[in-house]
Amino acid sequence: MEYIIGSVVLVILIFTISLFWRKKLYKEVDKLEHLKLEIQHRPILEEMTKVKKLNMNGQTEELFEGWRQTWTKVLDVDLGEVDKLLFDAEECIDKLRFRKSAHIREEINVMLKKAEIEMNQILVELEELMGSDEKNRIEMETIQADFKEAKKELFAQRHTYGKAAEAIERKIEALDPKLMQYNEMTLEGNYLAARELVLTITDELAQITHLLAQLPDIYNEIHYALPAELTEMKDGFEEMVQAGYPLAHVPIEKDTTTLQQSIEQARTHVNRLEITEAEELIIKTHQRIDSLYDFLEKEVDALANIKQYDESTAQWLDQMHEQNTSLQTEIEFVRQGYTLNPSDLDIPKGFDKRIGLLHNKYAIIKERIGMNETAYSTLWSEMYTIREELNDIQPAQQSFKEQLQSLRQDEVKVRELKQQLKFKLKEQDRMLRTTNLPSFPEYILNQARDAHEQLFQLEQSLSEKPLNIVTIQQHAATSNEMIDAVYNDTNDMIKTAQSVERVIQYGNRYRSKYEAVYIGLSEAELLFRQGQYQEALEKAAEAIESVEPGALKRIEELSPKTTKEDQYA
Repeated sequence: MEYIIGSVVLVILIFTISLFWRKKLYKEVDKLEHLKLEIQHRPILEEMTKVKKLNMNGQTEELFEGWRQTWTKVLDVDLGEVDKLLFDAEECIDKLRFRKSAHIREEINVMLKKAEIEMNQILVELEELMGSDEKNRIEMETIQADFKEAKKELFAQRHTYGKAAEAIERKIEALDPKLMQYNEMTLEGNYLAARELVLTITDELAQITHLLAQLPDIYNEIHYALPAELTEMKDGFEEMVQAGYPLAHVPIEKDTTTLQQSIEQARTHVNRLEITEAEELIIKTHQRIDSLYDFLEKEVDALANIKQYDESTAQWLDQMHEQNTSLQTEIEFVRQGYTLNPSDLDIPKGFDKRIGLLHNKYAIIKERIGMNETAYSTLWSEMYTIREELNDIQPAQQSFKEQLQSLRQDEVKVRELKQQLKFKLKEQDRMLRTTNLPSFPEYILNQARDAHEQLFQLEQSLSEKPLNIVTIQQHAATSNEMIDAVYNDTNDMIKTAQSVERVIQYGNRYRSKYEAVYIGLSEAELLFRQGQYQEALEKAAEAIESVEPGALKRIEELSPKTTKEDQYA
C-alpha cells in the first residue's frame, strides 16, 4: 500500500513540475511570436513609399528595388519560416521535449534578430537617401549664391589679383560642369552620388573664396611693399656709403639680387596659386631685409658710440697712466718706511703693462678710424673692450693705493695702542706697590715679567727701519692680550685678598668659642701670609659656614662691592 501511495505522489509531483515548465516555455514562445508580429507590422512599406516623391531613376530606383526585395523576403520567407518553427516549438513543449524546444527557440531568436537588422538597415539607408536630397537642395542654394559672388568679386577686383586672376577664373569655370552634373544626378535619382559631389563643390568653392580674400594682400606684398622696402634699404645703404660709412662687410649687392629673385619666385607661385610656398618666400624676404636693416642700424649706433666715448676713452687711459705713475712713486716712498711683500711690488708694474697694451690698442683703433676701411661696429666693439678692461683695472688700482695708505694708519694705531698698554702696565705695577699685602703669587710676578718683555719687543719692532707692519701687529695683539691678563688677574687677586680680610675679621667672633673656627681661621691666615689668597678665602669661608650657615652671603651684603671671589667662595 505504501508503495502505491508513493508512486501516486511521485506521479502527481512530476505532473505538477511538467505543467509548471510547460507554462513557462509557452510564455517564451509567446514572446517570440509577439516579436515576430512587431517586426511584421513595422511600417516599412509606408516609409519606402516616401521615396516615390523623388525621381525614381538610376540609383534611387536601384535602392528602392533592393529594399522592396529585402522586405518581401523578410515577410514571405523569413517570417514564414519563423511561423513554422513556432508551431514546432509548441509541439515539442506539448510532448515534453523541452531540450529540442530550446534549440528551436534559439533558432527563431537568431532569425528574428537578422530580420530586425535588415529592417533597420533599410530605414538607415532610406533616411540617408531622403536626407541627402534635402541637404543637397539647401546647400546648393548657398553654393549657387557663393558661386555668383565669387565670379562677381573676380570681375570687379580683377586688377588686384594680377596674373593669378586667370588661374582663379579657371577654377571657377571648372565648377560649371560640376553644377550641371549635380542637376543631372538629381534628375537621374542618384541622390547619394550627388551628395558626394555637393561636398566636393563646397570644398572647392571654399578654396576659391579663400583665395579671393587672401590674394590681394599677397599681391600687394610682392608687387609693391617688398620692392619698395628693398629699394628703400638700397637707398639707405647708398646714403650711408656717401656719408662715409665703411660698409664693405655688408653683402648688399649679393643680397639684393637674391631678394629680387625671391620676389620673382613668389610672384610665380602666386600666379600658380601656390599660396603656401609664396607666403614662405615673403616671410623669408622680410626677415632678410630686416637683417640688412639691422646691419645698417648697428653701424649707425656704433659710430654714435665712438663719437660719444672716443675722447673720454683717451682721457681715461691718460688718467689711469698718471695714477699708476703716481702709484709707483708712492710705493717707492712707502718702501723706505715699511717692509712690503715682493708680490706687492709687482702690482703697479702689472697695471702699467696692461694700461700700455690698452694704449696701443686704442692707437690702432684711432688709426683704423682714419683709414675708413673697418666697420664701425667692429671698432666700437674693440673700444668697448678697452673701456671694460679699464673699468676692471681702476678699482684694483684704487684698492692697492688704499692698501699702501693703510700701512701708515696701521702704524699710528699700533703706536697709540702701545702707549695705552704701557700706561696699563704701569698701573698694574702701581697696584702692587700700593697694596699692603704680605706677598704676591708667583703667577702674578711671572705674568708681569712676560708682559714687560712682550711690550719691549713691540717697542723694538716699532723702532726698526723699514717697519714690518705684519710683525708689529702680531706683537701688538700679543702684548694687548698679555697685559690685559696680568692687569685683570692682579685686580682680581687684590679683591680676593680684601675679601679674605673681611671674612677673617667677621669670623673672629667665633674664634674663641669654636675650635674648628679657630683652626680654620689660623690656617687661612697662614695661607694669606704666603700669598695664597684664593685658598685662604675658601678655608676661612668653610670655617665660618660650619657654625653660621649663610654667613658668607651676609658678609657680601655688608661689603661695599660684591666680587667674583666672594660669589665663588
